[in-house]
Amino acid sequence: MNQDFKSLTHDIIISDNFQKMKQYIHHGHISAYKHSITVAYLVYKHYKKRKRKR
Repeated sequence: MNQDFKSLTHDIIISDNFQKMKQYIHHGHISAYKHSITVAYLVYKHYKKRKRKR
């Protein structure tokens, strides 16, 4: 993950509520924490890619 994404998401990721998501399993094998970060990063990359094409 790049530094821009990390700086945009830092406050959310370090929040107590978000950290609690590590204990919940999503899709049978991955924590809700990891899943949320992964999806957010994929959306971020998609947005950046589309923004460049315009």
